[in-house]
Amino acid sequence: EPEPEPLQCLLVKMYGVRLALPIKYLQGAHDISTMKLGLNHDADWILGSYDESGTLVRVIDTAMWTIPERYEPDQADYSELIKIKDAGWAITIDSMIGSQAIEEDSITWNNNPKARPWLLGTCMQHQCAVMNIPALLDGLNAACHQ
Repeated sequence: EPEPEPLQCLLVKMYGVRLALPIKYLQGAHDISTMKLGLNHDADWILGSYDESGTLVRVIDTAMWTIPERYEPDQADYSELIKIKDAGWAITIDSMIGSQAIEEDSITWNNNPKARPWLLGTCMQHQCAVMNIPALLDGLNAACHQ
């Protein structure tokens, strides 16, 4: 049977953690300092929002959402946001490292997705956590429609 395609990812630093974001779910990046974010939001993990071609895009505080037990707001050093394709959400990161193809057999899959649904697995080879973007979106959308 054919070899599974490697997962094409964007490696980023977020709150000092290396995250691998599967590129097929991403749609552009912006420098946060150039963005005018509206700040009227119910949830403390939403940093703000902006309008892109008539669509509201909400910007999440990635560390507060993904690793709340380690999060301290004054330690966050976000410089960019990355828009998730067709979703109305963007995540914040400290910096981009570059693109990386990650072989599926190098990923240790997250066998307890209840604890961290956003975590697809970890890859020791590239010392990163691979993000499960569809599960992340499910969580964000569920949290917003309570």
